[in-house]
Amino acid sequence: MKTILVPIDFSDITLRVLDSAADMAEATGASVHLLHTVPEKINYASVGEAPFVDESVKPTDPFTDARERYPKELKQFNTLAESMRSRGVQTETTFLSGSPIDAILELIDTKPIDMVVMGSHGHGRLYELIVGSVTESILRRTNIPVLVVPSRDEVKHPRKSKWSASLAARSA
Repeated sequence: MKTILVPIDFSDITLRVLDSAADMAEATGASVHLLHTVPEKINYASVGEAPFVDESVKPTDPFTDARERYPKELKQFNTLAESMRSRGVQTETTFLSGSPIDAILELIDTKPIDMVVMGSHGHGRLYELIVGSVTESILRRTNIPVLVVPSRDEVKHPRKSKWSASLAARSA
């Protein structure tokens, strides 16, 4: 394994996903490619409502680079990349606007990605049915391994596997 793609969305599970990817990279000598996508449009409105403008988004031409339109997210993203580098993990980054699913699949097609490490938010089945899931879409649309890091809410009965118990016994 040479390159691990890690799509991040700054959710509660982001740090767990990054830790898992860094652990794998350290163990295998792989590099990590961090990806974050931001929305293409900055105005939001429901039918009959006035548009809501996200205050964290710098008001500019919609064709302006995502890095200029989302300085707060870019700063967070760069901080996460630096935390990976400080662990000794070679880290490449992609920060762009668009669909997360399309961006992930395009990177898989254009870069030498060997595995994807991403989080699962633990939404219910109704939410998944109506809204969908980026993780589920990637699992269905790629042929490379995808490691899904569950949210803490999804872990109902944490238990040690025979494998982890065996490793603990050997190290004692």
